[in-house]
Amino acid sequence: MTVGQSARAALLRARARYGGRDRMADYAALLTAARDEGYEIVPLRELHERLQAGTLTDRRVLALRHDVDISDVAGNEGFWSIERSLGVRSTFYFRLSTVEAHRRLIPALLGAEFEVGYHFEEGATMAKRLGLTHRSMILERRDEVEGLFERNCRTFRDRWSRDLASVASHGDWVNRRLGFANHELVSAALLASCGIRFEAYDHVLMNASDVYVSDVARPPERWANGYGLADAVGEGRSPIYLLAHERNWHVARRANAIADAGRIADGLRYRIARWSARRGANARGE
Repeated sequence: MTVGQSARAALLRARARYGGRDRMADYAALLTAARDEGYEIVPLRELHERLQAGTLTDRRVLALRHDVDISDVAGNEGFWSIERSLGVRSTFYFRLSTVEAHRRLIPALLGAEFEVGYHFEEGATMAKRLGLTHRSMILERRDEVEGLFERNCRTFRDRWSRDLASVASHGDWVNRRLGFANHELVSAALLASCGIRFEAYDHVLMNASDVYVSDVARPPERWANGYGLADAVGEGRSPIYLLAHERNWHVARRANAIADAGRIADGLRYRIARWSARRGANARGE
């Protein structure tokens, strides 16, 4: 992507976040259409269980996942309200930085048999904290990342979701910069030791799903690869694995401003940590 293309994408993204049209009615219409076409809409955990047990029937299935990247409570309550009114359920993955803001929503989700999971980012957290500059540097710290992941899973389970069944890797800006994914640093053995049944990018889910549909797209596109839920439903694909973020459907200027300011502060802290690490290495003659 050229500098000009990047600038245009950033402008379109800012326009959507701060001056765009609220699209929650569109979201409700898409789910209603899927339900009316005979799709059973379930949490990710339920699709995984059926795939593992070999009990996925010919009935159309849509597994629905939300990654809660920012503290837009109204947006996620909007998802919850729409889904509850339609009699469908989904999975919500919360980051440590967003879970507290949703403390009133989480018990309601669990009480209605929605899934509440952990949106983890220990690799990115450690890379930023230590000012790491290369992919190899974070891979060398796998043991430390795994220890942090284990502690955070325990905390998340104790405080938020007693039956923590799954986790989902968060994609942070430092992951893109250093060229690694957070789930690369989390092994199957570690997941099992933490009582986690699967990770959201588990090959069982990704390979068995007929199609993966995501709203993570480069503006002005709404869907990744220009292929949305209406396309998948219209073609009768099943099972459909859908990822939807509140930020792409609900206009929350305050929550977006806080998240964007946090991103700037995050970058500054990373620069300071990187400078400190370089200075320490020079002092040691490395």
